[in-house]
Amino acid sequence: MAISARRINLDKLGIEEQFYKSLKLAIQKIGSSNKTKVLHKMIDEKILYLGFGVVDVTSISATRYGTIHCSGDKLSGLMVDLKYALSSSDRSTIGSKIDKMNKINKEKLRISTTITDTSSIQLNTLEKEMKGLVNDLLDSINYFDLVDIYYALFLEVLTKKAFKDKGKNKLFEAAHSLFLEMIKSLLKEYKLSDDDDATKRLEICTDYIFASLFTEANGNSIISNLKRMYSEEDVQFLVDLKPSKLKKFGDIATLLTQAHIINSTPNSFVNAIKVKFGATLESSINTDLESFISTAISAKYKSSVFDLKVIDEEKQNKLETLLLNYKSKIIIKR
Repeated sequence: MAISARRINLDKLGIEEQFYKSLKLAIQKIGSSNKTKVLHKMIDEKILYLGFGVVDVTSISATRYGTIHCSGDKLSGLMVDLKYALSSSDRSTIGSKIDKMNKINKEKLRISTTITDTSSIQLNTLEKEMKGLVNDLLDSINYFDLVDIYYALFLEVLTKKAFKDKGKNKLFEAAHSLFLEMIKSLLKEYKLSDDDDATKRLEICTDYIFASLFTEANGNSIISNLKRMYSEEDVQFLVDLKPSKLKKFGDIATLLTQAHIINSTPNSFVNAIKVKFGATLESSINTDLESFISTAISAKYKSSVFDLKVIDEEKQNKLETLLLNYKSKIIIKR
């Protein structure tokens, strides 16, 4: 089953084995970890693909970095958009190189229907040209970045599975705890209000922020739940503010400023998280909870592609452990 119309057909180009061999070599250099153990299984089943400029309408998830093909409990493909595993200079030429490789393949098929001295020479010339393009393609890939992205996509698969399971509350609570730690750490860069109730307001606001960004609940519904968690008196300031549903990370600054906890503009707050934890984390928060969890766990590992910094390693380890418990419930098969 094709993962996408824009998928690079490594098998047809005759480079699938070389591609997987290069991935294995990168994994060996990284050393053993949860990430590399998962990747070994996916390499054995040959479900890792490359695409270019791809958004796959048949996938359960199309992320910034690639697509996921999963039906029920069966994961049959993870495809990374190749441009994220290339240097900026290689990105500008990769599309034309892939087109050229496909044209050479078609030309080889056409010429091979009639074998003559002339056609043999032409085929030999095309083979040499193809070999050069193939070597250029394989040599230009950053396989360490590929490993990082494939693992992040797999974590999204597990998160989607976990949130359909009865034990999803534990994962939700672990993600919430990590998010709270991230906000607290970020707010160390600001001068907080020194009134006695500021700490309680911050706790309530953070609960509201998490639910608003990562659940379908509207503002009134979230506030009603908070009244059950805290006292009505504690939550009254939020009722008075009448906050709308938050849509992006910068909206957090608006709410915290209105609640007299900090004084910040959305742009300033966004820049602060980029400096503190990396731009990718801010982007994931603007996407969905699955993306945030996947990205937050990926921050554990040194990665050039994700530009991330550790938030709280203990909480990130707990989140990863909870998530990997669902690995046995996913069938990895081409």
